[in-house]
Amino acid sequence: MSAITENTPEQKLVRLARLLRYLPRTLPDTGRTSKVYTFLSWSTNPDYEDINENFKTVFGWAARSSGDGILAITERGESVCAVVDVLRKYLRAYPSDAILLKWVDDITNADDEHDSVDDGDNGMLRELAIEIEDDDFELDSEINLNAPVLRALLRGEATPAAQSASQPPAAKTCASITVEEAWKF
Repeated sequence: MSAITENTPEQKLVRLARLLRYLPRTLPDTGRTSKVYTFLSWSTNPDYEDINENFKTVFGWAARSSGDGILAITERGESVCAVVDVLRKYLRAYPSDAILLKWVDDITNADDEHDSVDDGDNGMLRELAIEIEDDDFELDSEINLNAPVLRALLRGEATPAAQSASQPPAAKTCASITVEEAWKF
């Protein structure tokens, strides 16, 4: 786990951004076109008085107070990741707003819930990617793991090795790599 204690709102937002960036690939990737998570073009709804009410329309009215109290995140991609920028904007204006801070915690808990689902190799890769992005992350000297390659794989990009002239153009991406293959790079 991370050596950083997540006490400040900014530290919590950094962690949330990491978690959202690596949501499981079992969720549909809507990229920038989500109809649910419209945070890329966010503006408060004039029908509602405050940000809390706006967030309730996105994440659900009863999600925080009924059942297990965990919000459902149903998509992944840039649209849902942009919630961090929206929260950051409002927390800079209202740094001690308890309701905004609760939203950060609730969305983080929703993302953490995806870690409890067995996602096979992808879950292991996701956990590694989140840890590798931590500034304090250190690899044991006996572990041979290429962090840039792992990041590229998790983002679904071609690996640096596959981009070289010696590799075929059909590079492996996150969708097709196994944990064993990630350790070989």
